[in-house]
Amino acid sequence: MKRIPLIIASLAITLACTLVTSSPLLNREENTPEPFFTISGTLNPASETTIPGDTRVLVLWTVLSNEPEYLYVFGEGTLDFQNYTFVIHFDGPPPNEVMNQIEDLSLGYGRVILTSNQKWHGKVFQDSFSRDEILGIAASDLILFIDGNVDSVPDVDWIKNIGQGFSVIREIKTSSGSETFEPVDPASMHIIIDDLDNIEIADWW
Repeated sequence: MKRIPLIIASLAITLACTLVTSSPLLNREENTPEPFFTISGTLNPASETTIPGDTRVLVLWTVLSNEPEYLYVFGEGTLDFQNYTFVIHFDGPPPNEVMNQIEDLSLGYGRVILTSNQKWHGKVFQDSFSRDEILGIAASDLILFIDGNVDSVPDVDWIKNIGQGFSVIREIKTSSGSETFEPVDPASMHIIIDDLDNIEIADWW
């Protein structure tokens, strides 16, 4: 399995035993304003599984430019286990606590996960993080939020093709066998439900 930053590298998937047919976690009223940014996609179990009824779908952002380093929960959505899909709406840009400062660039990057933990909100430090509470992960897809000068970031050429604000990027295998990242449709994400040892997770940085 590839190396990935900090705590994300320790994510493992333990599947619980309560089967549910649907589990809406956020309900938006009909007359609420259009979301600032929306991501969605499919749930892809590697085999027949059961998922707890209190499962949450959320985005864990990795913050490495602060001490101590931490994860940050920003973005939580709805799950539809009848159709094996999910949706997350962002009503505004990320808070400052999400952003990493790299040269002249403020950069936020997060992964979509499934978890049964009901206490994760805001900052999540390593001492309150449990591998056993991760049920699924978007292994090839990342959410970025870019604010600033991408030309100031050395040795990451592909990031110069990403626009300001929110985007979803996906690892792409090149003909030479190397990896790069490209922007993709925010409605085309995939969450894999399996043991993490069986999942190749993109090493994007």
